[in-house]
Amino acid sequence: MEDWLPEWVKIGNYELREIYIPKSKKELGICQYNILTSGNKLKKDHEWFLENRIEYSRKNGYCYFHLDLSFGEVRNPHYWRYIGIIKLYKKVQGLLSDHKEHNYLVLYMDSDTMFSRFSVRIEDFHEKMKDSFLYLSVDDNCELQHYLLNVGVLLMSLRRLETLIFCIQVLALQKTQSILSYSSEWSRSGLNDQNIVISVLNDTGRLDIENIQSYCLRKKNSSWLDNEDQWINLNYSKQNKGVVVVPSLYLNQIIRMDYIMKSSELKTNLWLERSWIIHFSGSNRLEQCFMIQKLCLDRIRKFKTKYNHYFKECPEKMEELMTKNELKKIETLFSLKMDSSLDPNNYIGQNYLVWIKDLEQIDLGIRNLSNRYSILIKRIIKLLKLSRTRQFTQKSKRELVGAVLQFLENSNKFGLIFEKLYLTGISNRRTIKYEAKNAIEFSNIFNFFSLLNKCPNNFEYEKKFTSKF
Repeated sequence: MEDWLPEWVKIGNYELREIYIPKSKKELGICQYNILTSGNKLKKDHEWFLENRIEYSRKNGYCYFHLDLSFGEVRNPHYWRYIGIIKLYKKVQGLLSDHKEHNYLVLYMDSDTMFSRFSVRIEDFHEKMKDSFLYLSVDDNCELQHYLLNVGVLLMSLRRLETLIFCIQVLALQKTQSILSYSSEWSRSGLNDQNIVISVLNDTGRLDIENIQSYCLRKKNSSWLDNEDQWINLNYSKQNKGVVVVPSLYLNQIIRMDYIMKSSELKTNLWLERSWIIHFSGSNRLEQCFMIQKLCLDRIRKFKTKYNHYFKECPEKMEELMTKNELKKIETLFSLKMDSSLDPNNYIGQNYLVWIKDLEQIDLGIRNLSNRYSILIKRIIKLLKLSRTRQFTQKSKRELVGAVLQFLENSNKFGLIFEKLYLTGISNRRTIKYEAKNAIEFSNIFNFFSLLNKCPNNFEYEKKFTSKF
């Protein structure tokens, strides 16, 4: 069946590294319950996530594997999870008959996830997986079809043939991702394999989309404070098809900066007591550290007189997660209620080298960058209007300064992009029409600099406020 895989998926090019194997399973080389991560950035990811997964594996006696590239070109790392699952599936199929009586399971996790309850074990889901090959949860934006499911955490059977077929189908469809029915122009760049999974499961009659979306709409419209889920198979009508879909609380609890901000604003408890796995989806390393710190400090306050075993899930030295400068920067954004994923300079810092190397990425990058600048420009215009009234408080001044500094901080990187575009003669190769389109996208950004001249004359932000950032 592997002959049907795309050319870039050469199973032999990938290595299944043993991160942790219990002594009793060293000879066999696999456990009944296994954890899998994948990607070429294991050493670059925040080391605490790795420690968290190793500690959980050690406590519960599980094997922990990581799939990486042995040799060859790094391509489509979001799809490596399926290669890792195939390799583990083949490992189980190769066992001697006296070791095949178990229903071997693998828990795949993205690298930005953590176990928040060590007391919950994979075998707790064994009965629910008895007649299924795939167990996954809804996305936090699941009222939208292309966000219906989140594939950041998957629990799969390593004994059922459906697992192999499913993984091969997803890998084979990688090239056609952009034309699938659950793709869209603005979502496909970030979702990668997620919309393929939804399409494959739906096209094969394995998803009750109507029931799942009904749940998601009810949840979205319910009170934010009264939003605790009960365990339920949202895909119950398709249960005989081998796919279980559950609320995110029971597998893949997605936490973003806006959740932390909202919780802080409403003065509610951040820690979700029943969450098994927390997924910091779409956040950068700095945000992850900040959210872990906030969540864990909340946990300590909540459970300081009992449940000492809960503390193992959190870093022992939380003050070492970030440097003082990093903490200062993220707290500034937090105080402004500004998710740093919307910070244009953050976006430039993360992506400008990719754009310079590959001009084909520039179009998408410009579009995303323009959206971020547009959001900031609207906030600045609002603050400038407010500055002409008596309501322009110290806090409003500080917010305006924060927005201004975000524009100025990475201007050198922004200049590199324009310099590269000029040197490559993009107008000759991409046509005048393309260049005009880019100019329109950036017009809002250039207009910002004229706005700076409208700041109140008595607003000496460099002298009064820079030290606060």
